[in-house]
Amino acid sequence: MIRFITRNWNRFEQMLDRIQPKPARRLVISVVGFTILLLGVLMTVLPGPAFIVIPAGLAILALEFAWAKWLLGHGMHFASKVTGGRVGRPAEPRAERPSEAMERAR
Repeated sequence: MIRFITRNWNRFEQMLDRIQPKPARRLVISVVGFTILLLGVLMTVLPGPAFIVIPAGLAILALEFAWAKWLLGHGMHFASKVTGGRVGRPAEPRAERPSEAMERAR
């Protein structure tokens, strides 16, 4: 999922670079970002992955708005506290099962 987002994020940035005038770029980012953010907020009461869609909308808005960047940073900090500092880091390797360790020792 992360690879999909980062791959498509680069395409999104390339598309935005083609829009030269600052007001037009800001309008496109605003419309796309607020639409995704609104869908995420709706997903808090409707079925859907709100915990993925809301940060995605904020990340898009953070390209142009300082308040969205601030809010996204505080959200990441809160998520890091809740998960014990595991947000934004690769997962730790799982422990081996005793049977796997015994087979490897043979």
